[in-house]
Amino acid sequence: MSEPSCALVGDVQSFYDDRGVTGERAAFEEHLAGCSTCKAELARLRGTTLALRKLPTQPVDEVSLRRRRQRVLLDARSRPARSRRRRVMGALALAVMSAGLAAGFVLWRGPMRETARASVTIVASDTARSSTSISGAK
Repeated sequence: MSEPSCALVGDVQSFYDDRGVTGERAAFEEHLAGCSTCKAELARLRGTTLALRKLPTQPVDEVSLRRRRQRVLLDARSRPARSRRRRVMGALALAVMSAGLAAGFVLWRGPMRETARASVTIVASDTARSSTSISGAK
């Protein structure tokens, strides 16, 4: 069976880090005395801190540190050139695609002009007939 959860369990980290106001800290200490959920969370945080302190540390070699910094700086300087090339290639691809689309539209629209002119003529003659038939009906 799992232990019931506490609404104040999120405040345990602040308490552990000593980030509370003095009055709030005293109130939380009273709560902690009777809350097994918050006690378990505090014990978990303390255990994690102890485990981290036991990890071995390695001394930093100045030469290797300097080399790493140089690699990072060189990499950072070369990135804008790569992104600039990508933008230029993308713009070029977009221009080629736009030109192809425009050429396709012009070629597709060419034969349609004659059909459009013929339909405008038919509509115009139909409109003229209907207007004469309406005026003749008066």
